[in-house]
Amino acid sequence: MGAYEALAAALAVYLDCGEGEDPQERSDRLNALGEPVSRILQDLMADQPGWDARYTWLDGMVVQVVRRISPDVLSLAGGVFVVNGQRAALRPVAAELSRAPAASLLHFASADAEVAYVRGREDRLDIPADPATWPYQFEVALP
Repeated sequence: MGAYEALAAALAVYLDCGEGEDPQERSDRLNALGEPVSRILQDLMADQPGWDARYTWLDGMVVQVVRRISPDVLSLAGGVFVVNGQRAALRPVAAELSRAPAASLLHFASADAEVAYVRGREDRLDIPADPATWPYQFEVALP
């Protein structure tokens, strides 16, 4: 299954589940959303000026904020793991994920916003509040 299909499936599962579920199940569903977001961003960033696609890759997402906007739209914010050699950092990302046919929006920060990854200190990540300030903005269609 490709990243777009995986994200569409994970979004449907998250949106269709009730609010009173087990905390571990909720965490698992958030992780299922974060992984395909990072894979899609990896593909989208490959064509961006200044992005070193040969030596830099994205490896999952830490979701810090999740908010249901409507029955068909979910907002996420957190950090994506950026790996280059032995260096790992978290870079802010925000997403407004929508069921098809509506488009989903992905916002990705610049390298200036990265923080070195230290396990358990993901809360140091400053996520911009205004999407207009994000240098990388992508509109994607989920199947």
